[in-house]
Amino acid sequence: MRSFFSARLVWAFLAATFVFGTNLGVQAKELNVVATIRPLYALVLAVSDGVFVPEQLIDANLSAHTLQFRASDARKLENADVVFWIGPALETALEVPIVNLARWAQVVAMMDAPGLDLIELAGGDDPHIWLSTANARAMVDTIARTLIEADPDNREVYEKNARVAKNRIKNLKRQMTKFLGDVKNTPFIVQHDGFAYLVREFGLNQQGYIRETVDREPGARHISELRALIDHNDVRCLLGEPQVTSKLARQLASEPGMRLGTLDALGLDLDDSPTLYARIMQKNARALLKCLTYRAHEQDTNPVTAPGPAG
Repeated sequence: MRSFFSARLVWAFLAATFVFGTNLGVQAKELNVVATIRPLYALVLAVSDGVFVPEQLIDANLSAHTLQFRASDARKLENADVVFWIGPALETALEVPIVNLARWAQVVAMMDAPGLDLIELAGGDDPHIWLSTANARAMVDTIARTLIEADPDNREVYEKNARVAKNRIKNLKRQMTKFLGDVKNTPFIVQHDGFAYLVREFGLNQQGYIRETVDREPGARHISELRALIDHNDVRCLLGEPQVTSKLARQLASEPGMRLGTLDALGLDLDDSPTLYARIMQKNARALLKCLTYRAHEQDTNPVTAPGPAG
């Protein structure tokens, strides 16, 4: 009889350990964190380094404006504990899915992050906030606070990672300022009007854009004004994007003296690591310098190198 009751006590103890947890090697559930676009994923990855790897919802080669939502995307949102996104002004196609599918998650819109220095547009604030290093640092603070609230046991790791990430971004800005200093007055145009934060932060001379948004074709009047602007300001650099470089952009770039480069706001084809955000920005610095300094009579045998490692 004594052995019977002893066995029952052992099973009761094991059951309680399974349900309530003890310090006998039972670990808390790992956070399930989703970030929408790749630059935001990069910042979350930097803060979560050594604790967990977040999920990226939107591939870098897809438009956040016109994303076709998939079953696999739905599962990521349904299983999420925390969802980071820029907000409905950018990820328009995600507004309803996030409300309906991530209803148990803490949803954090980066457009509402404290400390942002926003650029006002006619229809609201410009949502391409990560292209400002100052805004990226403010976003790191919000990401760290959110993760600490959701997972206080790893507070020290998140705080340390946030300090490292912000210092890396600070060094990045200093390097890019020096790197782009000699070309900041050289005029250029872009594929779509999404680089205002980059232009403002580094004092660049963007003269115009082909499309106001990625998915809206320009009208005849805008095209006429753009051609006049190119001629009047002696623009010789046009920067497309890897996701979309329109037929008009290619036509303009084929004209004598014009050069076609590529700005990549989302970090296409860059490997994951805590330095991903810095490498996204460095990639754009290389593209700008190459397009703004290259001359048609020169051979492109000396590829421009990026700023040095950012921290």
